[in-house]
Amino acid sequence: MLAQADLKVTEKVPVAMLLIDMLNIKRINDTLGVAAGDEIIRQAADRLDAFTSPELTVGHLGGGEFLILVESPRKTHLDRLVQELNSAFKRVFQINGQNVHQPISIGISLYPEDAHSSQQLLSNSHTAVTYAKRNGSYSHAFYSERYSQDAQDSLYLESLLLQAIPTNELKVFFQPKVDVMGNFRGAEALVRWNSAELGNVPPGRFIPIAEQSDIILDIGRWVIEQSCAHASRWKEEVGRNYSVSINISPKQFYEEGIVEFIDQTMQKYGLVGSQVEIEVTEGLFMEGEGFIRQKIEDMKAVGVSLAMDDFGTGYSSLQYLRSYPFDTLKVDRSFVMGLPNSEGDANLVRAIIKMGKALGLKIVAEGVESLEQAEFLRSEGCDLIQGYLFGKPMPPEELVEWLKLNLVRID
Repeated sequence: MLAQADLKVTEKVPVAMLLIDMLNIKRINDTLGVAAGDEIIRQAADRLDAFTSPELTVGHLGGGEFLILVESPRKTHLDRLVQELNSAFKRVFQINGQNVHQPISIGISLYPEDAHSSQQLLSNSHTAVTYAKRNGSYSHAFYSERYSQDAQDSLYLESLLLQAIPTNELKVFFQPKVDVMGNFRGAEALVRWNSAELGNVPPGRFIPIAEQSDIILDIGRWVIEQSCAHASRWKEEVGRNYSVSINISPKQFYEEGIVEFIDQTMQKYGLVGSQVEIEVTEGLFMEGEGFIRQKIEDMKAVGVSLAMDDFGTGYSSLQYLRSYPFDTLKVDRSFVMGLPNSEGDANLVRAIIKMGKALGLKIVAEGVESLEQAEFLRSEGCDLIQGYLFGKPMPPEELVEWLKLNLVRID
């Protein structure tokens, strides 16, 4: 095991500091136990030992953070080093016979360009890795003064977001999902934030901040509660039960008691499991396979449906579809945009639909904006469609009015 880092910079030699942040250590500690987290850190240290050289020093900063100091760095050398570090961590870790994924992000700061002391260099590397995390797993970022301002802005936004639920600034919008004949079949719940200070804050701005903190847990439970409450009213308003799809983050998926909360909320509002669909993305599948399988089995036991969202945007979705009992496959909007004119997109979407059908899955296409796209998807066997062609995300009361105007009743 590498010793605690005691890394110093001199005034004579240019240095690059790489801060490696293992993204899921806390979650692994919470789900698989502290001993499992310690074992992954030990295995990571063994892998990083291979990178030591006369010009490169490796140390353990603490927890899931490691530091690398590179003397007289060259840009090409740093780029290659980042690629090699990512490759080292993309190999699965083994914990008690389970395969565990441990993605990283890397923040890089340069001396003397960015800093004039070791403490400032370390601080800048932390700032850079925080920015890198926004771009997902296995990402990296070089320090920029702009990131410091971004970090301050994020802290301010986080402080406002903490008050968004108690001050009723959050609201759940719903986007209709229709079958290929245009009949309403359900809706996806989407959270929106209208801040008293900032106005409408885009989800792409505040959701990542919520994800990086525990705020997402409170928001997630609030969205589940609101979604089920409104779904229970649809029958009263329009005379029929419909399903609601709810996105949950990986952090929320691993929250203790989340399955029981979903079950209790459905019972509270008189919903059966088939009326609630839980949507997850590939970011979920980063922990021990046994824990994931047990949690999914628990969800299936209370009757909810399970959907793979944003299919095709990751590198191993097919493995997960084959291994876990999904009910629905959602085709990402990025593949729908070019339909039907893009031959590449058309072939890809056609293949996804055929594959999903072969696995017995219901197929939902996102981001449909034209009749030509809808007709292509219908002809290829897509089951459900959502997008601006049929309805934009809208407040609950507006959805009810939309339903009354557009609903075709199916016995």
